[in-house]
Amino acid sequence: MELEELLWKANREGDGDFYQEYLRDDTIAVDGNTAIVTYHVEVTVVVDGNEQQFPSYASTVWTKAGGKWLVAFHQQTAL
Repeated sequence: MELEELLWKANREGDGDFYQEYLRDDTIAVDGNTAIVTYHVEVTVVVDGNEQQFPSYASTVWTKAGGKWLVAFHQQTAL
């Protein structure tokens, strides 16, 4: 639980170094019907005709239902 509290503190304070140290950048299969995917992404958007980069961390929980993979949860945090 201490790490979870540190994660929330890092989130409040915009501490990207915490995420670089502790966030896995891969997929964790919970079982045959559930997977958690975490990764770092560089999001490029166009604002007023100018491209801007927004580095972010993202997490997605996938569940398999009726033979099809569906997103149960997705979260993205800009750094």
